[in-house]
Amino acid sequence: ADPGEDDLGGTVDIVESEPEN
Repeated sequence: ADPGEDDLGGTVDIVESEPEN
C-alpha cells in the first residue's frame, strides 16, 4: 500500500509515513 492509500487501515508503508493503525 502507498502512503495515503488505506488498504488495511494502516499497512507497513502507511505506518512509517503516517501511523493510522
